[in-house]
Order: sequence, then structure tokens, then C-alpha cells
Amino acid sequence: LFSYNSPLGACPRCEGFGNLIDFDMKRIVPDESKCLRDGAVACWNTPAYAHELQELLALAPDYQLPVDVPYRDLTDAQRRIILEGV
Repeated sequence: LFSYNSPLGACPRCEGFGNLIDFDMKRIVPDESKCLRDGAVACWNTPAYAHELQELLALAPDYQLPVDVPYRDLTDAQRRIILEGV
């Protein structure tokens, strides 16, 4: 009765796919002493994603998101905006 198309018997965490999608914040923000403007978010330091940082810097005042303080000093709500968007 088991079929790969059926959720019966599947792992509840990975839903039977064998992979979990999760964030490793140590890799996303390797140096929490850096501020957003100075490249705290690692992937935004690459040419392919530099436009994401520019968009964040442009919109930061609208969401009271400080870009010149160390990442470690941001509130949980501010970090959520960075990770999840608005």
C-alpha cells in the first residue's frame, strides 16, 4: 500500500522527500559585528545579489531598519524583516 505519491508513512519533518530546507544563520551572517551597509549578509556581497542590498538600503528608512549598527544589535523584529521581508 505504500507509494511515493502517498503521504502515509512519510517522515513528518521532510514529508518523505529526505531533505529539509533550513537557514544556517552563521553562513548567512558570518560576522555579526558588521552592519548591513558594510555587508553583514554574505550573499549580498556578490555581484549577482548586490541589487538586493541596494533595495534594502533604499527601503530601510520606511521600516525603521538601521543599516549602520552591528547586525548583533538589531532586534528580533528587524532581523525578521531582513530574513522574511515585509
